Amino acid sequence: MRVAIVFICLLVCGGAVALTGSATPATLVGDEMLQTGELDADRIILEANVDEAGTATWTVSYRIALDDDATEEAFDDLRDEIADDEDAYLEPFVDRMQRVQDDAASQTSREMAIENPRIETDRQELPGPYGIVRYEFEWVGFAAVSDDTIVAGDALSGLFLDEENRLIIRHPEGYTVESISPSPSEQTDRSMSWNGPIDFAPNEPRVTVVPASTPLFTADRVAIGLGVVLVIVGGALWLRRDVDSKSTPTEAPEAGAQPTTPSEPQSVAEDTDTEEPNMVPEELLSNEERVLRLVEENGGRMKQQEVVQSFEWSAARTSQIVGALRDDGKIESFRIGRENVLRIPEKDEESRE
Repeated sequence: MRVAIVFICLLVCGGAVALTGSATPATLVGDEMLQTGELDADRIILEANVDEAGTATWTVSYRIALDDDATEEAFDDLRDEIADDEDAYLEPFVDRMQRVQDDAASQTSREMAIENPRIETDRQELPGPYGIVRYEFEWVGFAAVSDDTIVAGDALSGLFLDEENRLIIRHPEGYTVESISPSPSEQTDRSMSWNGPIDFAPNEPRVTVVPASTPLFTADRVAIGLGVVLVIVGGALWLRRDVDSKSTPTEAPEAGAQPTTPSEPQSVAEDTDTEEPNMVPEELLSNEERVLRLVEENGGRMKQQEVVQSFEWSAARTSQIVGALRDDGKIESFRIGRENVLRIPEKDEESRE
């Protein structure tokens, strides 16, 4: 039995909906999005992770409740088919997403591109066992960027979500929400989500974010200020000791005392006994390890854009990898002007000392 899965975007009555000036309502997902013969998606999650350049890393997840043996067996068959021939599932997906992107580019007069599409399957407890079919891709130009302001959503103008759909938009770290339309079902520091059923108006959804204001006394600035004070105080104490030592007369050696001789210098061999361990070749490192090594080699602090240029990655891919490192507590990030700066906490503290 062949189990087919077809991703259908912005299709109404079998035809592509053009996102033109008429702002025709569009459906990004619907009842026909997941056609698997014996499988129906119980929940479809659309998530757009927007970076500073306006590129969004999109994830479309189909959740299938594995509540009986027949459904579980059908999902296993589907996983096997996807593993055997990913292109059979990715090509129709990319073709339809390309049409969606073309319509959105025409609507917004903005250059766009669909890049790095991929598909994977998984099992999760959500709670209860679920089979997951997950499409991912990068939508370049998804959000409009003007100076420091990012506006996301115009590429989805008039979107329709039915009752099993959920849309999530995440903005970059270091930004704050200036406006949202319509009001989301849920909102956190960096994300807002809408649960269906919902029929967005022609100019919705719309999310505008701007850089968060930097407080005068941040932890970084306080640390730098303390470091400067310590250097000044330390220099003053050293200078005072140096002056005192020069002003104190040298005492004559006591009679019979042997003159002291300078201690013998340590052999050069002792200094070279310890050798740096062989570094692991870069091709054997994970992406996260490559980023950590690069930041360490730059003194524990560098711009995120320099990481993009060093590895020739997309900004979206770099943001994902940095986000994973940040979640694990291995790296921190903050903004200086329009730039994201990465730092390794321990390395950064050592460099200040």
